[in-house]
Amino acid sequence: MVADRAAAGQRLDRWLASVFPELSRSRVKALIEAGQASRDLAVTRDPSEPVRAGATYRLGVPAPAPAA
Repeated sequence: MVADRAAAGQRLDRWLASVFPELSRSRVKALIEAGQASRDLAVTRDPSEPVRAGATYRLGVPAPAPAA
């Protein structure tokens, strides 16, 4: 997703949690720290990074592990 001007300056984890309301902010933060987020195709691991307007962000959400 491309960040708009309204998103600029927000914490990355907070903004992505608003984009993916099915994920909690703590889950989004963990995914970012695990290297599952990117900005303009470069991996970012800092959940407090400020969002940049016009940048393209991606968040990888692994499939759930099968129940034992």
